Amino acid sequence: KQIISACGGEEAIVYSMRFHTGSEEILSSSFAALNNIAVDIKNKTVAPAPIEVFDILIAAMVKYRFSESVQTNACFLLKSYTFSDNNLLVMKSRTEDLMGVLTVAAETWSDQCGEKVQIIMDSILDLT
Repeated sequence: KQIISACGGEEAIVYSMRFHTGSEEILSSSFAALNNIAVDIKNKTVAPAPIEVFDILIAAMVKYRFSESVQTNACFLLKSYTFSDNNLLVMKSRTEDLMGVLTVAAETWSDQCGEKVQIIMDSILDLT
């Protein structure tokens, strides 16, 4: 993970997402990859996300609201991001945008996203 980050892996993923917004598969895989890079299980930390990830993620959740893989990986990534104060501040500033897409994800994919969405919403709204 450290080598991938040091070599610009995260930037490459974001670049790919920006230019492949029409690819459900690339976006879904990118969310999973970003989660793997951001989360350091050993040290129990989550790295700050590039700001544009949130824009791409929200747009993808709107565009691919009926895609189980996009919604599941997006919710998983957002849940991980709640464990970073920097990411949580960005998410709080985007509360209105996130609440809409998260509500749809939880209703459409309740088994895959419901619990994650509840954790995300509780964190954004300071209910934890």
